[in-house]
Amino acid sequence: MTTDANAKLENLTQMVEALVLEVRRLKSGSSGSGFVLTISAQHAADIVGCHPSKLSRNRREWGWINGVHFFKRDKGSTVLYNQPMIEDWLVNANNPHAHQRAIENFRRSLPSGKKKK
Repeated sequence: MTTDANAKLENLTQMVEALVLEVRRLKSGSSGSGFVLTISAQHAADIVGCHPSKLSRNRREWGWINGVHFFKRDKGSTVLYNQPMIEDWLVNANNPHAHQRAIENFRRSLPSGKKKK
């Protein structure tokens, strides 16, 4: 298999694993996602339509937020991307208010965003 085919297979495998987790969550009836669908830089670049190196150069310019659009713990660590938020950003490129609502909804969906009873 070529390197490109291996990368596509790896991305597909990650997506299938995330879908399996989501199906399990839905079957259990639990509220909130309980996880974030993260993807590789290559997959994120494919969605946006650019080279992976452009993602790291333009995250700030695009207004992407660490912990919302992407996740990077330490300098030099692997960056993972939040697929639903990137897709929302892309779809709402001309409607920043709609994307801001998506950001707020995402943050509320996290365990840290839940109100205590």
